[in-house]
Amino acid sequence: MLHHRAEEEIIESLESQEFCFQLLSTQDNKGRTPLFTLTWRSYVKSALASVTVDQRLTLMNMRDNEGQTAAQYHHKQISEEQDEFFRDAVRATLAVIEYYRKEARIQIVMSTYDNDG
Repeated sequence: MLHHRAEEEIIESLESQEFCFQLLSTQDNKGRTPLFTLTWRSYVKSALASVTVDQRLTLMNMRDNEGQTAAQYHHKQISEEQDEFFRDAVRATLAVIEYYRKEARIQIVMSTYDNDG
């Protein structure tokens, strides 16, 4: 629990969007970013809210060494997890990722129109 609390405090303390993006896009030896390992909805929400729309899409589209995105990784975790509590936590995390993916796509489409439509 202490480890998860430390992750949340680190993310919330970052003031620079670019620094936050660099931190969130850092991959471990398995190619996984923090979006793969953050398992609590509020942590994922804080992380994705702290970067730009384009950066969000980049983070959500990053793939690990097995070729999976964070969303695909969480889908797999849901099917393999035996503990109902953690399965629900992963579902909530996945819901946040999917929400921000849709929200980012909408913002990008809206920003591509000029005054003439």
